[in-house]
Formats: sequence, structure tokens, C-alpha cells
Amino acid sequence: MSIDTLTGRFAALTLLFVALAEIFVLIPSVSNFRLDYLQTRLEKAQIASLTLLATDENENIAAELESELLANAGVYNVVLRRDDVRAVLSGFIRRSAGLLEAIIRDGIASGEFAPTDARAAALALDALISGTTLPLSLIHI
Repeated sequence: MSIDTLTGRFAALTLLFVALAEIFVLIPSVSNFRLDYLQTRLEKAQIASLTLLATDENENIAAELESELLANAGVYNVVLRRDDVRAVLSGFIRRSAGLLEAIIRDGIASGEFAPTDARAAALALDALISGTTLPLSLIHI
């Protein structure tokens, strides 16, 4: 079938319009799927954060409950930002950054690392490893 014939031209136009229709249907469908996925994740994280709101300001929740809530929400960490106050539900980042900080301090003490702020370096390294900037937000807390 050649494009020079009327049948070929109709076939080419049909293929073109079908492809355009698929694009116009696929792109909104993919974006709606992503939006629904992110909304579901946000709702799960908000449910996990409700326990922090229910506790007193100086009271911590049990580690087992914290782990269970985070596992059910499918997240590593939940951060509440209300009235310019940041409350971190999970100690996950603090624990991993604490381990990295201890390693960096040992390296500084043995002379393998140059003297630096071990906590800030640990949080930056943790952010690099986890692929998020959330650990960096803890520097000023």
C-alpha cells in the first residue's frame, strides 16, 4: 500500500489520528494514576502522624507502635509541619544519622577524616544515601 493512493492516505491519516487519540487519553490517565498514588500515600502518612498529635509534647510513643504505624503506612518517616513547628514521628533518620556521625567522629579522631561538623556531615551523607533532602531538614532541629 502506497501513500500515493487514496487508500494509503486514508490509512496514514487513520493511524495518525488513532495515535493522537491514544496520546490524549494516556497522558491524563497516567497523571491521574500518579496523583491517586501520591494522595493515598499522603493519607497513610497522615494517619500514622495522628498518634504523635495524640501524645503529649514531651512524651514519645513506643518503638514497637512507631514501627508498626510506619510499616502500615509504607513510609520510613513522617514529618508534621504545623504552626512552624516540626515534629518528627520516626527516629529512623536520627538513628541512621547517629550511626554515620559516630563513624565520622571515629574517622576524625583517628586522623582519617579532616575535622568537620560530624553531625551535619552525617545528615548530608544520609540524605545522599536515602535520596531525599529530609535528613538535611533536621540540621537545625
